[in-house]
Amino acid sequence: MVWDDTDNPPFDSYNIDIETVVRDSAAVREKLDLLVNTLMANPTAPYGVLLKNLARAGHELYKDLFLDAGKSVQDVAIVQDWFEEKARTEPVRLTVIVDGYIHVPWGLIFDSDPDAIPDSAEDIDSYKDFWCLKYLATCNYKGLDPFTAGRGHNQNDVRLVPIVHQSEYELSRWKPGDPEGLAFDRVVAQFGGPISDLKSLARVWSMAFNANKILFFYCHADGSNLAISKTESISTDQLKKQLRFPRGQRINSAVFTFLNGCSTAVGKEKSQGFIEATTREGFCGFVGTETDIPNVYALRFGAAFVAGMLQTGWTVLDLMDAMRRLHWPLSLLYQIYGSPKFRVARSPVAEMWPEASTPNFSQGPIGAKPL
Repeated sequence: MVWDDTDNPPFDSYNIDIETVVRDSAAVREKLDLLVNTLMANPTAPYGVLLKNLARAGHELYKDLFLDAGKSVQDVAIVQDWFEEKARTEPVRLTVIVDGYIHVPWGLIFDSDPDAIPDSAEDIDSYKDFWCLKYLATCNYKGLDPFTAGRGHNQNDVRLVPIVHQSEYELSRWKPGDPEGLAFDRVVAQFGGPISDLKSLARVWSMAFNANKILFFYCHADGSNLAISKTESISTDQLKKQLRFPRGQRINSAVFTFLNGCSTAVGKEKSQGFIEATTREGFCGFVGTETDIPNVYALRFGAAFVAGMLQTGWTVLDLMDAMRRLHWPLSLLYQIYGSPKFRVARSPVAEMWPEASTPNFSQGPIGAKPL
């Protein structure tokens, strides 16, 4: 690992034990999955101990990221002291740059003593030392062009591309007349309606490649596949082949992807997963999930994300920070693996969002089954 604050020369690299970090990452996601399953079974169940165990797993990951695996030039203790001193300055923007083969849940690292938290604590302030809450944290693929997101800021043309597994959408959607559902239906209709097959997706992509785009998936998924219907799926390789810009074409727009399916941030062993597939030329990365997600919660959170992006003019980073705090604790499922700067140009930029009356989606309904 190499740490750098951009204002000074980077520290020398030091070695970490990759196998240990991979095991730690799996343990974090297992604890998060237990929290999700408990709340799906009983949305009113106490979950303080489950959060504390998640923080414990995140703390083990933190310690192992600052544990010298041997033969390193850099004194790791010096790096850790520097990092913790930086953390005392608010706010800190933390960007982790990776090659894509190691899928660490960076936002769920917990860097203080979790045993100091009461077992009954469920409030967000007690867990403020998760990196996704403590820092303005994102993870970027090493191939991300830092200027891609900025190219889209100067144009107002934006296209939402909603790709949904229709039967799952019908199962999870709002009751007739629900204001949330009506608002989302209006947005989707404005952009031509939902897409549920590869042929339609290819057609919409070819018609809209000059516009800034939000690719919004709501479907079954894992770390390398998106099942958009009962018969059709998109793998990471297919995503790269089907959704790409013509060779030699000047790209003046940007694409951000919201992968609203189970475990889209987890990846597969020896695979770069969606972090590489959504960070090609013209693409800015994605928001993804660290384990299974409740189907109804996923739809409500995703719909609110789309509304926030289209209405506020905020960056992905600022919007996700606000949503993570409002929809606690299940909002821990979603983390940013892409450019923090992507936004839809809006003037004036919203001072506040959403409305104060917006409910915490974690308080239900969240759904009784994973998406």
